This record gives sequence, C-alpha cells and structure tokens, in this order.
Amino acid sequence: MITDLYGYQKIHQIFWQTDQFLHAYYYKQVHQQDNTYPFEDFNRTNSKNPQAALMSMLYWWKSLSVPPSNEDIHLGIYAPYIRENLSKNNISSLTEDKLHQIFSYTHATMDHVIKMSAETFCQPATKTLNKEDRAVLFTKWIIGQTNQKGMSIAELLNYVLYGGTPSFMWERIYQAGKDEQYKFQHYGINSIAEVVGWARPDDTPPRNGRTNKALRALGYPVQVNI
Repeated sequence: MITDLYGYQKIHQIFWQTDQFLHAYYYKQVHQQDNTYPFEDFNRTNSKNPQAALMSMLYWWKSLSVPPSNEDIHLGIYAPYIRENLSKNNISSLTEDKLHQIFSYTHATMDHVIKMSAETFCQPATKTLNKEDRAVLFTKWIIGQTNQKGMSIAELLNYVLYGGTPSFMWERIYQAGKDEQYKFQHYGINSIAEVVGWARPDDTPPRNGRTNKALRALGYPVQVNI
C-alpha cells in the first residue's frame, strides 16, 4: 500500500501526502486518453457526494502497489529539500544551484517554464530547449531580476515565508503573486503558493492550479481560474 511505503506521521508530512494524492488523482484519474482533463464533468457527478468520491479515490490510491506519479520521489526528496533550504536558518544563504533545484522540484514553476518562449532566455526562437535546460536558464534569468520593491527572488520568498505572522501568510502569498510592486514576471501565485506549502505546510498546505482542479473534480465547490 502506498501509505505504508511512506509511513509518515508528522503533520507537515500529512499535508505533503495530501497534495501528492491529489496529484495522482488528477493525472491518473481525471486525465483522459485524448489528453484532456474534464474536471467539470467529474464535478457534476461527484458534487452529489464528494465524501464518497474522496473515499473511493483514497482507497484506489492506497491499494496501488507502486506510486503512480512519482509520489515517493516528491515526498522523499523534493519536499524535504525545499523545506530544508527555505527554512528560516537557510533561506538567506540560497545559492543559484539551490534555487535551481527548488524551481525544478516545484510542479507549478516547471509547468510554466516549459511554456516560456526561448527568446525570454535570450535564446533563438527556433531553438529547442528541454525541461532541464529551461530550469537552468530560468534560474539564471530570474536571479538577475528584482521587483519594484527592489527585492531579489530569494528576498521575496523570505518575505512571504517569514515577513509576518503565519496567520497572514495567505496575504503575503497574494501580494507576491498579484501586487505590481511585489510580483515577478513568470513567477506567479501558483508557484509561490506551492513552494510555500512545501516549505511551511503546517501553516499553509501546498496549493496550485492543479490542486484546485483536483478538488473540484472530487466534487468540492472550489473555484478554478482558467
């Protein structure tokens, strides 16, 4: 059983595992052979009894012999790495290599990076860039940027994570993703909410557009911005 593979007990690991369940559900159940994700169709069916849909899918996930979407890697490697390197003690000493790794380990960030124009990275428009190349180039590009407040990307993450009380972290996430003075181009609210959730899940669980769509597919009245 997948839950037995992990054996996690701590609260932050439970929130991480919840995110990975939703990840597996969205990409293995909602995803269709024609490469569509009809989460609204699922919602119309499951909204009659979201709890039953949830329990059915939890049973499906638990019964699998192997993690269907690399949940073991995300939970065993990606999440601990982000939590460690974005901890209060370590965030001020982030290097380019560590930031690159954090971006590479964040689903929402990489989902956006693979769609960015090669020209943004000062590469020829005709050049083909794989995911790994893009992660490296994106890191170099964004490290050279500052927001209108004069913050680097590392300083922005420090502000969101530790610039106030945990109860107002949601407000700082919104600022960082939407406020013109705080936000960075190509580093939106989904990336910020997800990475903050990996770093401080006890205060705010990982959340991105895929999370919202998966919850809506399960029948819950979650708003999804298309």
